Amino acid sequence: MNLTFRRVTSDDFDDVIAIRRGIYYGLDYLAGRYHSMLRTHQGYVAMDGDKMVGFACLTSVDDGTTSLIRAARVHEDYEGKGVYRGLTDYIRQIVSTNQKLKRSAVAIHLDTDADRLIKKGAVFIGKRNVRVFVGTATSTLSKITRIIENKPLNRDALSRIFTCTNLCSNLFPTERIVCNWVAYRLVPSNLEYFYSDHHNVIGTSVDPEDLSGQPLLSVGMSFKCDIGDELCIDFHGNIGEGSKLKEHVEKHIKLSIGQQVESIIIMVTFDAVMDNSLLYKTMGNLTLEEKNIGVSMNMIEESI
Repeated sequence: MNLTFRRVTSDDFDDVIAIRRGIYYGLDYLAGRYHSMLRTHQGYVAMDGDKMVGFACLTSVDDGTTSLIRAARVHEDYEGKGVYRGLTDYIRQIVSTNQKLKRSAVAIHLDTDADRLIKKGAVFIGKRNVRVFVGTATSTLSKITRIIENKPLNRDALSRIFTCTNLCSNLFPTERIVCNWVAYRLVPSNLEYFYSDHHNVIGTSVDPEDLSGQPLLSVGMSFKCDIGDELCIDFHGNIGEGSKLKEHVEKHIKLSIGQQVESIIIMVTFDAVMDNSLLYKTMGNLTLEEKNIGVSMNMIEESI
């Protein structure tokens, strides 16, 4: 096997998706986001002759100082043959020419893989719990009957939160805001990643001028995956007795899930301090059942 590597374009969609299907527990977002990702990411493939056998996307965040590799996959016939290592080595060569980059970041699904990187010198930033729930739009939406007053936060509101030290210490103890497996630093340039057609940011008690309440902020992102329409909700802060959690979940669902959708998947991530029982109660009331995938989000960074 003599691997070569190249950058892909939108025209390569079919071949890239054909590399591997059904990965990431059926929650793979690449097919639904491929074209939009290529506007902010660089996609690279490993080739064995004229066959695509590996793929990964590269982008940078945090004022261009942090590189990310996302949506990686290897053809099942080529697992264990060095394809992923060869592809990531190729990408690292590209990264090494960018003097602005200081670090690479990744969110590791499995604790054992995270531990392996940490033993090699990677910096552990923090860990978030991950829960996945499945159901149908018809059943879930029928349970949301009340008017929900929470409105999505606009860009200026989130920008003000980033500059409020007291709020940030409660909402973002790792000094990162997480959205769909990416941990962003609290810098203005990252605001663009939370305001596309697929994102909504919801806040309760997050007014920098009034710090009397228990702040809660959640970022929702929706996309199609292999097993249905997925909504990822990343919570930051204090859910209190549970009413705020319920309001946020219902608002994200109403904003992101349409009646015409059948299968829905809700992925929730949160700090270890969240009360699981409140989450399960909320999801159960919405006729959503847990899909046990047994993973955590380990946020890791390595110096470049």
